[in-house]
Amino acid sequence: MANCKSQQSGPFLFPCQLRYCEFCFWRESRRARKQYLLRFLGCVEGGLRLAILTLTVPNVSALNSQDYDRLFERVKEFLSLEYVRRYIFGGVAKIETTYNAEHQEFHVHIHILIVYKACIPQKKIKALWGNLTADMGNYEPSDFPASTVSNRSVWIKSVKLNRSNPASIRKAVKNSLNYLCKFNPIDDPQAFAIMYGATKGKRLVRAYGGLRKGFRQGFNFQ
Repeated sequence: MANCKSQQSGPFLFPCQLRYCEFCFWRESRRARKQYLLRFLGCVEGGLRLAILTLTVPNVSALNSQDYDRLFERVKEFLSLEYVRRYIFGGVAKIETTYNAEHQEFHVHIHILIVYKACIPQKKIKALWGNLTADMGNYEPSDFPASTVSNRSVWIKSVKLNRSNPASIRKAVKNSLNYLCKFNPIDDPQAFAIMYGATKGKRLVRAYGGLRKGFRQGFNFQ
């Protein structure tokens, strides 16, 4: 934000503490990334694997705070399923919101950096996520090619790790956390106001399973 006191007064002096301010978001997310980095590195050293799991839900024309509470509840239910826990040890999830000005729709979706034990059967967990979100209608996500992605998509991309090179592993984990915590503003003023009202005070990054214990869970500032 152009009027952020952090920018006017020098680094870290008087941050505006607004998660939608690029400076303050970067400062706060850096702290979270530093904390989670150590736990992810420990999991990799223990032989576990990493992947970015993306879960989609229907686009909506309006938002409210209950939408975000419900989404995190669905993520919690999903990661608590016995079948999912066979594969996924834990993860750090972020709800990301983009806006399609042409269609005047919000695209709310979840990115999770997961730690997993064995190859994940995508078709199976896609069906499980579809069951959990069956009441949310049909949806074709805007950030995937329409010709190849079905409704309520589950997308998994493994994080490639060179286990013989610790520096390479650290860089790969940091890059994954940077992607998870990337700054993603909404330029449309009216849409921004709607999202701000719906997410004010919400923790948009949360840890689950084996990544949860001992870590501050998400951003908790206005």
